[in-house]
Amino acid sequence: MGGCRYSRPKYRMQRLSKIHNCGRKRLHPRVEELVEINVQALVTNKPDAKHTAYDIDGNRIDFIDEMSGEQMVLAVYINKVRQGHFPLVERAIPGRISNPVPDSNRWFYYVVVDGRRYKRLYVDAVRKRIGSRDSLRAVYSSDSVGPKQLPTWRALQKARKMKVWSKNRRP
Repeated sequence: MGGCRYSRPKYRMQRLSKIHNCGRKRLHPRVEELVEINVQALVTNKPDAKHTAYDIDGNRIDFIDEMSGEQMVLAVYINKVRQGHFPLVERAIPGRISNPVPDSNRWFYYVVVDGRRYKRLYVDAVRKRIGSRDSLRAVYSSDSVGPKQLPTWRALQKARKMKVWSKNRRP
């Protein structure tokens, strides 16, 4: 029986569970990896508004607010070809404003995704998807948590880890 002595593994590979850190692959993007599009700045034409994003293949993604019939929409153009749109809604600033305010600053603008209002859209350049944080199933990591929220975030992560551990623990 000739052959390479490495043809058959001497040890079997150990399968790692989903809760084990070494065997877990990240399935959802992190919020800090996504390109953020602020809807309020885009609609009110702020000079620092981000109107353009690029995906991993170099395709140019433009976001333009326009009227479609009687409804405001945020149109998505990929390489100058319209690919879709998100409906926009406006809401008056609550309360009473005593000082004179320009008309552009009297409204909050939101994009509607799955029946919910969002202030921001996100572009996932790697997976080539556009949507809200919830529709992309993006998660916050420790890099996106501020210093004031960090102790609370760590306590929440410990509680989640203990909950998963106690569910998978055999009596």
